[in-house]
Amino acid sequence: MNNKKPKLIFIVLNVVLMIAGFGFIMIGASQLWFKSDVPTKEYVYATPSKAKAMVTNEGIKTDEERTSNAVINERIEEVFYPIYPKEGDNIGSLIIPKLELELPIFQGTTENELKRGVGHFMESVLPGETDNCVLSGHRESEFRKIGDLVVGDLVLVKTTAGIFTYEVSSIQIVDRNDRTIIVPKDHGVLTLTTCYPFRFFGSAPSRYIVSANLVVEK
Repeated sequence: MNNKKPKLIFIVLNVVLMIAGFGFIMIGASQLWFKSDVPTKEYVYATPSKAKAMVTNEGIKTDEERTSNAVINERIEEVFYPIYPKEGDNIGSLIIPKLELELPIFQGTTENELKRGVGHFMESVLPGETDNCVLSGHRESEFRKIGDLVVGDLVLVKTTAGIFTYEVSSIQIVDRNDRTIIVPKDHGVLTLTTCYPFRFFGSAPSRYIVSANLVVEK
């Protein structure tokens, strides 16, 4: 009888340790799951808003800045956002009529923003501006139906500057380390990014990319 008690305690301790270990594994996996939707800082390029400030306050110092300045001078009349939003600010909403979705957009792509809605990658231009505006969302929540979009579908972005309409021009599945998606454009582009496959546990190996061109009224 006395020998059975230590054995029972030993079994209970083993079960508790196994449950605790499984819990830590699940927490780590969930962190990888949620962080995997976000573009990294390696996707950095000069945006109109930042380049404009750079040109005004510091002058042109490099060939890259000189190129940015030439582009900015052509767009100087297109000042949609006199005040650049701060990280965490609600900058508008993403409307996808086909999917019957209207999602809030927040400045930044940390988990703080992505758990509230769609995140705007801060190294890209704001909605409506000429160049590449990049929005990210979680594949299991905000962007879980994004795979239903096809070329020709419309995507709208509503901000303080107005309502901007984009038409889907291409859909791609790329490696998560692909560096050819979030790059400068010579026209208004909206890029929606999320992890792929949509049903995948852990850090997904690919990215689902929806590109849409800004529809300019004639």
